[in-house]
Amino acid sequence: MVHNHIRGLSPHPGAWTMHGDRLLKLYRSRLAEGEGPPGTVLEADERLVVACSEGAVELLELQQEGRRVLPADAFLRGYPLRPGDRLS
Repeated sequence: MVHNHIRGLSPHPGAWTMHGDRLLKLYRSRLAEGEGPPGTVLEADERLVVACSEGAVELLELQQEGRRVLPADAFLRGYPLRPGDRLS
């Protein structure tokens, strides 16, 4: 459901989530393996995988507010996300 939400809203008006007080726009995703509390970051190295209760999504392209759209691996090199962090 989350993957389809991201697909359906990309590129405009765009799906989004919050990490603390930072807005993150989500542009591309795909289904992934994993489970956990919704919004929990499962992987944050070369891939960004987020739990969706049963199942997960891998975020492929995203954007921090005021920055450009980046592939997940480039985004993670400059943005502090770690496994266990929560997106809301």
